[in-house]
Amino acid sequence: MVDPGRAISYFATKKHGLRDGDVKGARAFAEISHEIAVAVEGRVCVAHDAIGDLLMLGEGDVRTLDLPSRIFCTYRMAKAAIARGQPVSPGVVSLSEWLGIGEPPETLQRRTVHSSSLDAWRTGQIFLALALQLAGNVPADRQQIDRFCIGQKSLQSVKAKLAKRRSKAV
Repeated sequence: MVDPGRAISYFATKKHGLRDGDVKGARAFAEISHEIAVAVEGRVCVAHDAIGDLLMLGEGDVRTLDLPSRIFCTYRMAKAAIARGQPVSPGVVSLSEWLGIGEPPETLQRRTVHSSSLDAWRTGQIFLALALQLAGNVPADRQQIDRFCIGQKSLQSVKAKLAKRRSKAV
């Protein structure tokens, strides 16, 4: 758990089941951002709604946010893969069911309302399934998949938005 440094919104509680008491005493993102930066350095990251995640992560202090150079967004991939009129939302659970992703390993079974490990496992499985689907089952077709990578322009836009928010808050 990470303390967001502010009250948890109604939306976040409804979506993730997290309340202020759940993060009380947890470290702030600024305290762990270096550890995260080291863990993702030189790696390709996959996230579901990557821009939303980055905006949320950087709310504490944009100066502490080290962005990886390549981030794929499974939300963007899902929007491209889901045909109009199909009864599936681009959410992690709905996509998992739609793509036929089985149950996670026992060690990842949800023990609390919010499980980042389970969500990360599902996002990885969604990425693999959608990458094959969008590339026409030809994994070597990187150009088809690269279009779902958050570009440097988008990453700089995230930093600019966060800096603007930070300056307004001060």
